[in-house]
Order: sequence, then C-alpha cells, then structure tokens
Amino acid sequence: MAVIEALRNRHLVIPEEDAYHAGRSEVSDAEVEAVLKEATPGKAPGLDGIPIELYKVGVPWFGLIVLPPDVQRIVTALAYLPPVEDVDDHPTFQATMETESMRTTKEKVMATAANVAESAEHAVQAIKDNIPIMPEGQTYQPGIEAEMWTKPEVIRESYVGADKLLGRVALITGGDSGIGRSVAVHFAREGADVFIMYLDEHEDAEVTKKLVEGEGRRCVTMAANVRDHKSCCETVERCVRELGKLDILVNNAAIQHYRSSITDIKDEEMEATFETNILGPFYMSMAAVKHLPEGTGCIINTASVTAYAGEAHLLDYSATKGAMIAFTRALSQQLSDKGIRVNAVAPGPIWTPLIPATFPRSAILTWQKQVPMQRAGQPSEVGPCYVFLASADGTYFSGQVLHPNGGLPVNS
Repeated sequence: MAVIEALRNRHLVIPEEDAYHAGRSEVSDAEVEAVLKEATPGKAPGLDGIPIELYKVGVPWFGLIVLPPDVQRIVTALAYLPPVEDVDDHPTFQATMETESMRTTKEKVMATAANVAESAEHAVQAIKDNIPIMPEGQTYQPGIEAEMWTKPEVIRESYVGADKLLGRVALITGGDSGIGRSVAVHFAREGADVFIMYLDEHEDAEVTKKLVEGEGRRCVTMAANVRDHKSCCETVERCVRELGKLDILVNNAAIQHYRSSITDIKDEEMEATFETNILGPFYMSMAAVKHLPEGTGCIINTASVTAYAGEAHLLDYSATKGAMIAFTRALSQQLSDKGIRVNAVAPGPIWTPLIPATFPRSAILTWQKQVPMQRAGQPSEVGPCYVFLASADGTYFSGQVLHPNGGLPVNS
C-alpha cells in the first residue's frame, strides 16, 4: 500500500520548543493499517486504541511528513485537511482536550482521526503529481529562496558546459534566486562572468555568487531597485567598471500579486507591478544599449505564459508580461541595424520563491495543473533557453519568444 510505504519511510520534524514530542515517532505498519482500515472519510473512528504518533502524522502543527529522499518533496498534511468551521464543538476536539497527553490549544488539534488517513492518501497523490508544497507561505516579495522548504533545482548535474559564452559578461536583474539564479549558473558554466542585480535578498544573492564562482567565473552582486531609473544606470555603469564590459542583459526581475477580483487590486500594488515588470526593463535597456557591442550584444527578457493565456488571479502581472512581449518585438526592430538581438523567454509554472511568496497555499496545489504536463517546471529546465538565445546558436533569433511551459500551446 502506497500510504503504508510513505509513512514507513517518513521522518518527523518536531519543533524543538515542544517537549511533548521528544518521544517515540515511529509507527508500525500494523498500527497504520488498523487506522486506515477503520477510518472512513467524514467519520471519526474515535480516540481509543489510536497510537498517539498517528495524530502527530496527521497534525501539521506537530510536525511535517518528510517523504523519502528519492522523492525529494516535503508535504504538509495541513494543505489537505478538510476545513472545520467550529472546532470547539467538534467531538474529536472535545475528546482530545479531555486527554491529558494531548492537552494543547484548539489551533493545534486536528479535526478527526479520519482526516489523518485521508491526508496521507492525498499526500501520496501529491508525491505522484510532483507537487512542491510550502508548509507556510512567504509574505515578502519577490520571495526568498533560502526560506523555501522544497528547493528549486538550479542546474542539472548532467548539464555540460561547452564554452558557448566564454569571455562574455552578463548582467541579470533578479539574479539572486529562481530563474535568475539558474540563468546565472548556466551562463557561468558556459564561461561567462556575471553581474547580479537584486532587491535586498542578500543571503540569496550571496549563494548565487558562490555558485557562479564555483563554476570558475567572476560574480559581482549589487542591491538596487529596477523601479528607479537612476539605480538602473548606476548598476550598468558599475557592471562595466568592475567586469570590463557588458555583452548580455537579462531583464528578469518581477513581482506579482494574487488577487481574486480586479476590484481587489490596490493602486500601490498595481503601480509596483508595472514599475518593476515593464518600466524596469525599459530603464535597464536604456542604460545598457550604449554598452552592448554591435553585432554580438543581446537582450533577453523574461516574459510569461500569462502574456498569452492570461491568469485570472494575476491580472496586472499578466498585463505587464503582455507588454513585455510587445516591448521585445519593438526593441528588436529598433536595434536590428546595430546587430543587437532582443528576445524573450515565456516560462509556464516554474517553482521559484515568487510562488510561495504570492500564492495562497491552496492555490499552489492547482497552479501547476494548468499545463498538459500537469507539473511545475524547475528553473533548471528554463535556464538553457537563455543560453541558447545568448550564444552563437541563437544568432538568427530576434524578436522571438521561447516557451518552456509544460506543453501549453500558445500563439507566439
């Protein structure tokens, strides 16, 4: 049974401050099977005879189910527990509060024993579906990769560099994490030095710097905001000053706000989204174009599948990404006589810090199901697109868009 196997191989992460959970955390197959056999969705089998460890498995506040290493996914039962509107009146809550060993606050009590089994079943399905789950969302935009429980894959071990960008210098906005980090490491493995512009995620930026240097290339990081025109100019000038030149500009920095209705979008949010996602690339391109070498220079913009398919909950973000496509095509025409190529990459659902920072936990479960492959992509599956467009392999590409989106047809 898949559930038995998942529980057998699990380990519990117990909060250090909770002395109650310092005891035994292993559960035998027989104990698990007994509960699963008794449990019926919607009905509680009761507390008698149910090992306390099974409650730990089902209660996300007590610990996380950490799946086998080969699965490489962390799943929390909280995402799957059916909501209970009035916990105080629930019989399981009342029974639990009467049990001395389980005495705790009502926020830390699961709804029913049946939900434990149901949660485990859903968790196993999540493993099969390759769903990355955060135990909690982040509140900081554009997200911090260091705080993600399920880490994105930056570059595949099987990726072998071929000096496709040897001796070149790339400036990447939002290069501290997510797709930007992946692009930085892919570029470095292909022989490029990298300048990282980031907002203020210092720890993430330092990790990316070490990854680039680990590939034997130079890396300079700078905290600055693409919303500020002067900062963009200063960033480009510092890149040229410290790394000697600028060959490739990657406009990757972006933010988004998940909102159910157009009337829920706040003015300041919309302004920040447009200033970051579209004015930022304008400012960076204005500053960079005077340094990009004619004949070999290139600009790569990070767009999104939402520019084509839309996203009902990312209205202003989708609009900025549509503008990014138009910007890419128009700028490519303007710079064609200089031999400077301008292209874009429009990723589908990619597992980056921006997702837990902006999506409600419940939405993460369905977010990746929008594409035929029925899974989220990894930054490692997007980074090579930028290598192609920046290298000699893509010299006949300009004004074009690559679509690593999990199989969703788009009109490009």
